[in-house]
Amino acid sequence: MKALKGVIPALVTPFSSDGSVNYGSLMKLVEFHLQAGVGGLYLTGSTGEWVKLTLEERKKIAEVVVDVVAGAIPIVAHIGHNHTDQAVKLCEHAASIGVDLASAVIPGYHNYTIQEVASYYRSIAKVGLPVIVYYLDGNSQFFTPRVFVEEIGTIEGVIGLKYTAADLFPMQTIQRLSGGSLRVWCGHDQMALAGLLMNATGIIGSSYNYMPEIFVELYDAYVAGNLALAQDLQLEANWISFAVKEIGLVPAYKAVLRMRGIDVGDCRAPSLPMVQKELEALELIIERFSNRLKKIAPRGDQLSLVR
Repeated sequence: MKALKGVIPALVTPFSSDGSVNYGSLMKLVEFHLQAGVGGLYLTGSTGEWVKLTLEERKKIAEVVVDVVAGAIPIVAHIGHNHTDQAVKLCEHAASIGVDLASAVIPGYHNYTIQEVASYYRSIAKVGLPVIVYYLDGNSQFFTPRVFVEEIGTIEGVIGLKYTAADLFPMQTIQRLSGGSLRVWCGHDQMALAGLLMNATGIIGSSYNYMPEIFVELYDAYVAGNLALAQDLQLEANWISFAVKEIGLVPAYKAVLRMRGIDVGDCRAPSLPMVQKELEALELIIERFSNRLKKIAPRGDQLSLVR
């Protein structure tokens, strides 16, 4: 298995004006992240609006990304589904086209027991791809550290978790209880450096879509032992993230990407497009942080930054 480390953007899914997936825009988005130096890509997760995608769309997105990446960096396909059989089919497809790892959110809507959740992950893991499970603030009733290690972490094929919770101590506790056999990828963008300092293998996040360069520089500074620079970069990223999140989440991330030169469209219905007032506020943010959020422009088959 390729080492999944560094900055891993949880990609947005580009849509055309008619609501169809824009695969051409997806290719440009992937090329942009390759140029930025990310360590991997995370596909069709919550940021990628997986709940609004058909199975065939999720498969096609994975195929396009695998083709563009061409083995340069690891690819994680989120194959989670409320129907276990559908999750397994998505995982089988991902394995067949060369995706490196699978990840799956806990099935939603019903309050499943830990045994039912374990059965779900066990079925997925049988496909053979290394599996990253979720640890979310709202799922802590399932994933206390000891319960996770005993019930989920012992499943053959489960290699770790995407940890998205405000308290990082359970994240470190899971690693300790597992004897280091379970890896962790920190999922809170605003705590990326803190997660790395507490032994996260890498960072998976949404804001990396529109400002990957800052987090790649942060990760490189951390690896080099320059924690003062890494801390400054985390603070800078947090200022930008805070400003953007004041206006919106995924719709705002997409709008910033569009302003930077990659038109990924709006979110799929029933989400509504951003209104003009919100777009104007985002333009002010882009202007304020223009030293960082530079315009991206095509140059032949490559993407470049307009300085």
